[in-house]
Amino acid sequence: MVQLTHILLLTVLLSGITTAASVGQQEGVTERTARASETADTSQYQEAGLAPNRQEGLICCNCPAGRDGRPGLNGRDGFAGLPGRDGSKGERGYRGTEGRPGAPGYQGVPGYPGPQGPPSPGSGGNTYIRWGRTVCPSVSGTSIVYSGWAAGSHYTHSGSGANYICLTQTPQYLNFSSETAGEYTGLVYGAEYEAFNNQPNSRVHNQDVPCAVCHATQRSVLMIPGQYTCPTGWTREYYGYLVSEHHGHKRSTYECMDADPEAIPGGTNQNETLFYHVEARCGSLSCPPYDNTKELTCAVCSK
Repeated sequence: MVQLTHILLLTVLLSGITTAASVGQQEGVTERTARASETADTSQYQEAGLAPNRQEGLICCNCPAGRDGRPGLNGRDGFAGLPGRDGSKGERGYRGTEGRPGAPGYQGVPGYPGPQGPPSPGSGGNTYIRWGRTVCPSVSGTSIVYSGWAAGSHYTHSGSGANYICLTQTPQYLNFSSETAGEYTGLVYGAEYEAFNNQPNSRVHNQDVPCAVCHATQRSVLMIPGQYTCPTGWTREYYGYLVSEHHGHKRSTYECMDADPEAIPGGTNQNETLFYHVEARCGSLSCPPYDNTKELTCAVCSK
């Protein structure tokens, strides 16, 4: 009897367990089906731009999408990447503006003096005219350039040159016209000595005047009127008498005529360009030391 009772109780217990399991399985299938259906519905709503509303277990088909949430915090810096490869060479840029000059550098120490160079082969120096002679003085470093004839303007003419010149004895001509001779030209005449009575050089009165152009190598040259000696440290090339045109004629330059003049052979008295002795006139010139009655001297000096 007891055993029968136990068998009945065990049968009832097993029947309850089987029923409960069947109900649980049915509920699980139902829940999974509902979730799949809900997922499908939600996808349809999202494709239509709607958001399902699950409040109180209901789904809203016409509700708008919710607002975007706030941006999240920045993430941490990542690790540094590997160095990239060198890029291709760029084009040459424009030239920049010139910079300001730098400060002057320190002065260097003086160098050693170099050896003395060879003497110059006649370059440099000065030339001068020795009036009244055909040769140059016998002075070291002085040589003749050429000898010629003294010339100038006619003493009655107001035009042409005012200075005396030493014409070469070998003239050379380029283009010329014989049709305008003496009409549209300046004129030059040979020069004569004018030394009267007992004046110096009266032995060559009315004779033609020679000249010589001289070169003083590497020296300065000057003519000193009023004395026949040179200052200390200067070399006298030659000396003589100061000459010019007559004070009643047209003006000319003052020149230094050699104290021992020569004459050009064969000359005749033409009275064209003339050399006269020069005397001082007292007044603005102090007398003494100057004298109204004495012919002035001169010297040509070099240094």
